[in-house]
Amino acid sequence: MVIWLLSHQRSGSHFLRDTLQSVNRSNPNVAPILVSPNECLTRYDHDGLCHEDGNWNLWNFLARHRSASGVSPEASIYSSGERLISSGQPALAWPISDSELETYFLTLATSHLDEVFLGDVKINQIHVADGLYRSPSAPPSFLFQMIKNGKVIFLTRDNLLEAYLSGVIAAKSNIWHQNQSVSTERGAKFLDLPAFYVVPEQALWGVNVLEEDILLTRKWLHLWGDSILRVTYEQLFNGETGEIDQQQFHRIATFCGLPTHFPWQSELARSTSVSHLSNVANRDELERYFLQHGAERWLPSEPRLQCLRAA
Repeated sequence: MVIWLLSHQRSGSHFLRDTLQSVNRSNPNVAPILVSPNECLTRYDHDGLCHEDGNWNLWNFLARHRSASGVSPEASIYSSGERLISSGQPALAWPISDSELETYFLTLATSHLDEVFLGDVKINQIHVADGLYRSPSAPPSFLFQMIKNGKVIFLTRDNLLEAYLSGVIAAKSNIWHQNQSVSTERGAKFLDLPAFYVVPEQALWGVNVLEEDILLTRKWLHLWGDSILRVTYEQLFNGETGEIDQQQFHRIATFCGLPTHFPWQSELARSTSVSHLSNVANRDELERYFLQHGAERWLPSEPRLQCLRAA
């Protein structure tokens, strides 16, 4: 079975992936197993080096497929000119044909009949197979194939300002995912990050663009498929304790066809349960700007907002 985890940046996809992986860690002899997750469309990691995507990364798969077919991967007038830094090989060129895309999904499905494959895809990546000339709102062919050939978990974050600020903090600390066993020094670097300045206009623009992307993706999913499970980052955690919500992961595991009879655990730690706004040096300015531009819904409901409105 093929399950696609479709999400946006800083939505908790790595946490969800790792928690589902506890199926294998706790029950190594129980079938079906969850195949190690792959970021199927990623070309680079945050350091600019080729990401460890594995055999089921689309670019790796098509490079092998084209080589076996006697076609040079860079043989196209649409060549992007990018290079996979770690290997020094030219990046796959546009366009990706419909037959190549169908071959990828068919091979992926037939190779995982007795196990669960979890593919990680971001909503800003799903137009990769549509060439250079297309309408921004045109349904992406990769998403259509995802729905046609598998199930989709659509993971988003309710508070998109928190997602935006999470990205800023990760970039400043250079810590994108926090492991439970991480050293005290590295953990302190993340948690004790000095207050930083946020440009209000950039923050609101980033939040608005992400919201538009999510709404458009939701429209496509509603148009095409029934085998879709919607999950939010906030649902992954118990609202009172902040711990993993066992019932929510039971629901997700049932959807994926995975065993559900044991406690869910993750090797990744939730960075903090406190609003990232507490790290913003110009918090009053940021919140006032959001209030003035009708974006109050992204701000926490606190008495201090009454003072900002009055001001």
